[in-house]
Amino acid sequence: SAQTGLSYSTLTLAFAVVPSLLLASSIIVLTDENAHKHSKKPKKKVSSISSQPQEAKNELVGSGCGRFKGICSKFRKLFINLETKPILMLLFFASSYILSGMVPITNFPSWMFKSQYPFSYQMAITISLVGNLAGSVSSPFFSSWVGQTPVIIITTVIMTFCMSGLMFFYFYAMCAASSIICFIPLILTVVFFTCLGAGIGTIFNVILGEKLPEKSRSLTLPAIMVVMELWDAVQTFAFNPLQMVFGENFLPLIFAFHMVVNALTLIVVVLFYSTHAK
Repeated sequence: SAQTGLSYSTLTLAFAVVPSLLLASSIIVLTDENAHKHSKKPKKKVSSISSQPQEAKNELVGSGCGRFKGICSKFRKLFINLETKPILMLLFFASSYILSGMVPITNFPSWMFKSQYPFSYQMAITISLVGNLAGSVSSPFFSSWVGQTPVIIITTVIMTFCMSGLMFFYFYAMCAASSIICFIPLILTVVFFTCLGAGIGTIFNVILGEKLPEKSRSLTLPAIMVVMELWDAVQTFAFNPLQMVFGENFLPLIFAFHMVVNALTLIVVVLFYSTHAK
């Protein structure tokens, strides 16, 4: 953003919010496309009595929409036909992934790694992304070795400790000029991104392909992408106001929030997999 002369908020608006709105509008188009495909399929002959419940259902779908009856009925049909449980699970994993703590690190690294640190923030982000790549490459190996559930649980535990470590580091302002202790946030960040790549960052995409209902994939996949982009935009837009309100304490508060998110993700993952294992 410094090279282009544009703020992170402007870039987020251009490359996150606007594409999200376009994806959201595509859901309406895809709903029409799916309805058109289904209308081409031969329908069995039914009696006028048996068709009455369907007619009543159509009236229910379109009722209460007023002048926006067309668009409203499309969305109601969409939600009626969706399989909600796997989609809610995927929305949860998508939110957990984007709220894990990677957005403030990647979007505002200069706030974390100050100029007095013995390394630049560009080097810190580069090493972190290399760690994320290494984690993504190693994820299939560990998943086939011990299974997806232990991998995502262990990596989420480590990510939670990384966020708590960053919270305490910036709360006590531990870094002195050119001190070796300044490498602590770098180490925690690299470990965090490596676990993110090995855990939910990769396994979420696997779950997305396995659990997303195929018949509604063209509709639900854009919706999940919209949720992720909007969470990214919310975090980006909230960063500067939080800094203005809380001053020097805003970084510990941000990492405390992401620590709680990762802890909640861990609890839900354990409960979810333990329930489905029975």
